Amino acid sequence: MAFHALERLIHLHDGYRRTFSIAGNSLLLVQDNGQRYLLINQCPHQQAPLHQATIQDGELQCPAHGMRFNLLTGQTNDGCSARLKFLPVIYEGNTLGVNL
Repeated sequence: MAFHALERLIHLHDGYRRTFSIAGNSLLLVQDNGQRYLLINQCPHQQAPLHQATIQDGELQCPAHGMRFNLLTGQTNDGCSARLKFLPVIYEGNTLGVNL
């Protein structure tokens, strides 16, 4: 695995959202309520991209079909057993990244 720098910490703020393509993976980095989340940019329900999802009250809502997923657990109460897929965020100095 190798460290891939994604963003400098100074650029992160609530409402931040950016996609990255690393090693063939589409990733989505978001910040909500001071928490940073790095996830696979794909809805676990029907595999729609999530980069245009809305985020409110700790939930990410899929733009394709409206399912809402909890950002802490990845679970939904909308009848889908699949969860969001998160990757661990790595901090290196003033940079946030991922090991892939």
